[in-house]
Amino acid sequence: MKTVISSKGQAAIFAIVGIVIVIIVILMIYLFNSRTPVTEVKKTVSFENVVDTSRAFLKECSEETLKEAIKKVSQQGGYYAFPVEKKVETPFGPTVFIYDKKSMLITKDGLKKELQTYMKDYASRICDFNKLKDVQIKPGSYKSTILLSASKVTLDQRWPIEVSRGESTTTIESTTVAYDSRLDTIHTFLMSLVESFEDNMHPISINIPEGIDMRIIEQESYNVYVITDKYSLINQEPLRFLFAVRL
Repeated sequence: MKTVISSKGQAAIFAIVGIVIVIIVILMIYLFNSRTPVTEVKKTVSFENVVDTSRAFLKECSEETLKEAIKKVSQQGGYYAFPVEKKVETPFGPTVFIYDKKSMLITKDGLKKELQTYMKDYASRICDFNKLKDVQIKPGSYKSTILLSASKVTLDQRWPIEVSRGESTTTIESTTVAYDSRLDTIHTFLMSLVESFEDNMHPISINIPEGIDMRIIEQESYNVYVITDKYSLINQEPLRFLFAVRL
């Protein structure tokens, strides 16, 4: 038995289908438009966040570079670049003589300059801005000043970093990082140590600051001195300051 649908019934069905299609289209348009403001807000917030992230990244990698600088110059008797006339190969690695018939100890200002030179050479290598996503980074020319105090090494870094995203741009002009290290205290102790070499090549009665340990390893024609400071930690290890004294 065949069912015959009248023309009026067919029109009603087409009308219902049309209404359903219209409702679906309207719903899709609504859902799409409702997401648009959220996306725009997200972009605005993201630039602010990425500037903060860039600043935090710069500070973190600058501190890491400063730690490596302190470790390097301490291992090498206060130098980043070895003076040829002072360099000596020891069983503990290359370092310098700080005494050979006279004081050859680097000055405190010289020590700060060695740290600054290391920072200039390595800051851009350790601070790999390619790790920052969805942002353009343009570093400027690098300058820094190192300050030494009894318990800290402070880096005042004037390194403008331009941060851009789309039409938004800002510049991080400078960064200051302070790291707990008694490099100044160690250097002051070394000055007293060198003075004592004038009368006694094996100083016994010299006052050693608290927390500092000094080992003397005798070699054929010189002694190696290894100074460690338990209050100056690099990667959870006491800072080691290495140097040699000609007999």
